[in-house]
Amino acid sequence: MNEEEIYELISEEIESSSTKKGLWTKAFSESEGDEQKAKALYIKYRFDQIKDGQPQTDEENSSNINEEFETSENTFTQKLMLLCYYCSKPHANQRIIFKGEFRQFCNDECYQSCLRKNDLSEKNLKEEQEHWEKRNKKIKEESLENVETINWEYKSLDDSTFDKVCRLSIDGLSNTEITQELGIHKSTVSRHIYRGKEEGKISQQSV
Repeated sequence: MNEEEIYELISEEIESSSTKKGLWTKAFSESEGDEQKAKALYIKYRFDQIKDGQPQTDEENSSNINEEFETSENTFTQKLMLLCYYCSKPHANQRIIFKGEFRQFCNDECYQSCLRKNDLSEKNLKEEQEHWEKRNKKIKEESLENVETINWEYKSLDDSTFDKVCRLSIDGLSNTEITQELGIHKSTVSRHIYRGKEEGKISQQSV
Protein backbone atom coordinates (compact mmCIF):
# COMPACT_ATOMS: atom_id res chain seq x y z
CA MET A 1 0.00 0.00 0.00
CA ASN A 2 1.55 3.31 -1.08
CA GLU A 3 1.27 6.62 0.77
CA GLU A 4 -1.68 7.91 -1.26
CA GLU A 5 -3.68 4.76 -0.55
CA ILE A 6 -2.87 5.05 3.17
CA TYR A 7 -4.07 8.66 3.28
CA GLU A 8 -7.28 7.71 1.46
CA LEU A 9 -7.89 4.93 3.99
CA ILE A 10 -7.36 7.30 6.93
CA SER A 11 -9.64 9.91 5.33
CA GLU A 12 -12.41 7.31 4.97
CA GLU A 13 -11.99 6.36 8.63
CA ILE A 14 -12.48 9.98 9.71
CA GLU A 15 -15.46 10.60 7.39
CA SER A 16 -17.25 7.39 8.50
CA SER A 17 -16.39 7.96 12.19
CA SER A 18 -14.65 4.57 12.27
CA THR A 19 -11.37 5.87 13.71
CA LYS A 20 -9.26 3.77 16.06
CA LYS A 21 -10.62 4.74 19.47
CA GLY A 22 -7.36 4.62 21.41
CA LEU A 23 -5.40 6.46 18.75
CA TRP A 24 -8.09 9.13 18.39
CA THR A 25 -8.22 9.64 22.17
CA LYS A 26 -4.47 10.14 22.24
CA ALA A 27 -4.61 12.67 19.39
CA PHE A 28 -7.53 14.53 20.96
CA SER A 29 -5.74 14.72 24.31
CA GLU A 30 -2.52 16.06 22.81
CA SER A 31 -4.44 18.65 20.78
CA GLU A 32 -6.04 20.00 24.00
CA GLY A 33 -9.55 19.58 22.59
CA ASP A 34 -8.92 21.30 19.24
CA GLU A 35 -10.74 19.04 16.77
CA GLN A 36 -8.81 20.19 13.70
CA LYS A 37 -5.46 19.58 15.40
CA ALA A 38 -6.76 16.25 16.71
CA LYS A 39 -7.56 15.14 13.17
CA ALA A 40 -4.10 16.16 11.99
CA LEU A 41 -2.39 14.24 14.80
CA TYR A 42 -4.62 11.22 14.19
CA ILE A 43 -3.62 11.16 10.52
CA LYS A 44 0.07 11.29 11.49
CA TYR A 45 -0.21 8.54 14.13
CA ARG A 46 -2.43 6.34 11.96
CA PHE A 47 -0.12 6.79 8.97
CA ASP A 48 2.87 5.68 11.06
CA GLN A 49 0.87 2.77 12.48
CA ILE A 50 -0.14 1.46 9.07
CA LYS A 51 3.26 2.10 7.56
CA ASP A 52 5.05 0.31 10.41
CA GLY A 53 2.71 -2.65 10.06
CA GLN A 54 3.57 -3.23 6.39
CA PRO A 55 6.40 -5.53 5.31
CA GLN A 56 8.97 -3.44 3.49
CA THR A 57 11.44 -4.35 0.80
CA ASP A 58 15.00 -3.07 0.75
CA GLU A 59 14.03 -0.74 -2.06
CA GLU A 60 11.17 0.74 0.00
CA ASN A 61 13.44 1.15 3.01
CA SER A 62 15.94 2.99 0.88
CA SER A 63 13.19 5.18 -0.57
CA ASN A 64 11.91 6.03 2.92
CA ILE A 65 15.37 7.02 4.08
CA ASN A 66 15.77 9.34 1.10
CA GLU A 67 12.36 10.92 1.77
CA GLU A 68 13.30 11.61 5.40
CA PHE A 69 16.32 13.55 4.23
CA GLU A 70 14.35 15.43 1.58
CA THR A 71 11.40 16.40 3.79
CA SER A 72 11.88 18.06 7.15
CA GLU A 73 9.62 17.24 10.10
CA ASN A 74 8.17 20.75 10.15
CA THR A 75 7.14 20.56 6.51
CA PHE A 76 5.55 17.16 7.08
CA THR A 77 3.57 18.46 10.06
CA GLN A 78 2.42 21.51 8.10
CA LYS A 79 1.05 19.31 5.32
CA LEU A 80 -0.87 17.24 7.82
CA MET A 81 -2.34 20.37 9.38
CA LEU A 82 -3.80 21.44 6.02
CA LEU A 83 -7.11 19.70 6.59
CA CYS A 84 -10.18 20.84 4.71
CA TYR A 85 -12.36 22.94 7.00
CA TYR A 86 -15.48 21.35 5.49
CA CYS A 87 -14.72 17.66 4.80
CA SER A 88 -11.54 17.20 6.95
CA LYS A 89 -9.56 15.63 4.11
CA PRO A 90 -5.80 16.30 4.15
CA HIS A 91 -3.83 18.34 1.64
CA ALA A 92 -6.42 21.10 1.34
CA ASN A 93 -4.48 23.64 -0.68
CA GLN A 94 -7.03 26.43 -1.15
CA ARG A 95 -6.75 29.10 1.56
CA ILE A 96 -9.93 31.18 1.68
CA ILE A 97 -11.34 33.70 4.16
CA PHE A 98 -14.42 32.25 5.88
CA LYS A 99 -16.26 34.18 8.62
CA GLY A 100 -13.32 36.60 9.00
CA GLU A 101 -10.59 33.93 9.25
CA PHE A 102 -8.39 32.07 6.77
CA ARG A 103 -9.53 28.46 6.33
CA GLN A 104 -8.19 25.60 4.21
CA PHE A 105 -10.50 23.96 1.64
CA CYS A 106 -10.00 21.14 -0.84
CA ASN A 107 -11.63 23.10 -3.63
CA ASP A 108 -14.33 25.62 -4.40
CA GLU A 109 -17.04 22.96 -4.06
CA CYS A 110 -16.12 22.37 -0.39
CA TYR A 111 -16.05 26.12 0.19
CA GLN A 112 -19.50 26.63 -1.38
CA SER A 113 -20.92 23.68 0.58
CA CYS A 114 -19.57 25.21 3.78
CA LEU A 115 -21.21 28.54 2.90
CA ARG A 116 -24.57 26.86 2.28
CA LYS A 117 -24.34 24.96 5.55
CA ASN A 118 -23.50 28.14 7.43
CA ASP A 119 -26.35 30.07 5.74
CA LEU A 120 -28.77 27.27 6.64
CA SER A 121 -27.65 27.32 10.28
CA GLU A 122 -28.10 31.09 10.48
CA LYS A 123 -31.50 30.81 8.77
CA ASN A 124 -32.65 28.16 11.25
CA LEU A 125 -31.45 30.31 14.14
CA LYS A 126 -33.33 33.33 12.78
CA GLU A 127 -36.52 31.28 12.28
CA GLU A 128 -36.27 29.92 15.82
CA GLN A 129 -35.85 33.45 17.22
CA GLU A 130 -38.87 34.66 15.23
CA HIS A 131 -40.91 31.70 16.50
CA TRP A 132 -40.17 32.51 20.15
CA GLU A 133 -40.80 36.22 19.63
CA LYS A 134 -44.24 35.45 18.15
CA ARG A 135 -44.97 32.99 20.95
CA ASN A 136 -44.01 35.48 23.68
CA LYS A 137 -46.08 38.18 21.98
CA LYS A 138 -49.10 35.85 21.87
CA ILE A 139 -48.70 34.96 25.55
CA LYS A 140 -48.51 38.66 26.44
CA GLU A 141 -51.65 39.44 24.42
CA GLU A 142 -53.54 36.54 26.04
CA SER A 143 -52.48 37.78 29.48
CA LEU A 144 -53.82 41.26 28.71
CA GLU A 145 -57.11 39.76 27.48
CA ASN A 146 -57.44 37.81 30.73
CA VAL A 147 -56.90 41.00 32.76
CA GLU A 148 -59.63 42.78 30.76
CA THR A 149 -61.99 39.82 31.33
CA ILE A 150 -61.36 39.94 35.07
CA ASN A 151 -62.05 43.68 35.15
CA TRP A 152 -65.27 43.18 33.19
CA GLU A 153 -66.44 40.44 35.55
CA TYR A 154 -65.60 42.63 38.53
CA LYS A 155 -67.64 45.52 37.14
CA SER A 156 -70.56 43.20 36.42
CA LEU A 157 -70.52 41.87 39.99
CA ASP A 158 -70.33 45.41 41.34
CA ASP A 159 -73.32 46.45 39.23
CA SER A 160 -75.25 43.40 40.39
CA THR A 161 -74.61 44.29 44.04
CA PHE A 162 -75.66 47.88 43.32
CA ASP A 163 -78.99 46.70 41.89
CA LYS A 164 -79.61 44.50 44.94
CA VAL A 165 -78.85 47.32 47.37
CA CYS A 166 -81.20 49.68 45.50
CA ARG A 167 -83.99 47.13 45.48
CA LEU A 168 -83.67 46.35 49.21
CA SER A 169 -83.48 50.05 50.07
CA ILE A 170 -86.64 50.72 48.09
CA ASP A 171 -88.27 47.81 49.98
CA GLY A 172 -87.59 49.74 53.18
CA LEU A 173 -84.58 47.93 54.61
CA SER A 174 -82.05 50.01 56.53
CA ASN A 175 -78.35 50.08 55.70
CA THR A 176 -77.61 47.70 58.57
CA GLU A 177 -80.29 45.25 57.40
CA ILE A 178 -78.99 45.37 53.83
CA THR A 179 -75.46 44.69 55.12
CA GLN A 180 -76.71 41.62 56.98
CA GLU A 181 -78.89 40.47 54.07
CA LEU A 182 -76.18 40.63 51.41
CA GLY A 183 -73.20 39.87 53.64
CA ILE A 184 -71.25 42.88 52.43
CA HIS A 185 -69.45 45.69 54.22
CA LYS A 186 -71.50 48.64 55.50
CA SER A 187 -69.35 51.12 53.59
CA THR A 188 -70.17 49.28 50.35
CA VAL A 189 -73.89 49.62 51.13
CA SER A 190 -73.46 53.35 51.84
CA ARG A 191 -71.59 53.83 48.57
CA HIS A 192 -74.30 52.11 46.54
CA ILE A 193 -77.05 54.05 48.36
CA TYR A 194 -75.30 57.30 47.50
CA ARG A 195 -74.92 56.21 43.86
CA GLY A 196 -78.56 55.18 43.75
CA LYS A 197 -79.63 58.63 44.90
CA GLU A 198 -77.36 60.29 42.33
CA GLU A 199 -78.80 58.18 39.50
CA GLY A 200 -82.39 58.61 40.72
CA LYS A 201 -82.96 54.91 41.43
CA ILE A 202 -83.51 55.57 45.13
CA SER A 203 -85.75 58.43 46.15
CA GLN A 204 -85.24 60.41 49.32
CA GLN A 205 -88.50 59.00 50.68
CA SER A 206 -87.23 55.39 50.34
CA VAL A 207 -84.16 56.02 52.51
